[in-house]
Amino acid sequence: MNSIDLSHQTAVVTGGKSGIGKGIVELFMKSGAKVISADISYEEPYRVVNPQLVETHLDISKPDDIERYAMYCSVKRESLTYW
Repeated sequence: MNSIDLSHQTAVVTGGKSGIGKGIVELFMKSGAKVISADISYEEPYRVVNPQLVETHLDISKPDDIERYAMYCSVKRESLTYW
């Protein structure tokens, strides 16, 4: 049973496709949060998986990717709660 209620919250997770990042994405979603999951392995710039999850390509070594990602997060999700 999950005792954390993150309904009406939005989380941004980098490295969300595998490993610890994937586990964090799953935990946030089970807790009711909307999640923007970023990973270098995602091929599409943005992909809406379901109303709770958006996947986006992000290479943190490229400043343009970081700027695009930050702009997307600020425009699409009014209240980012967890970074």
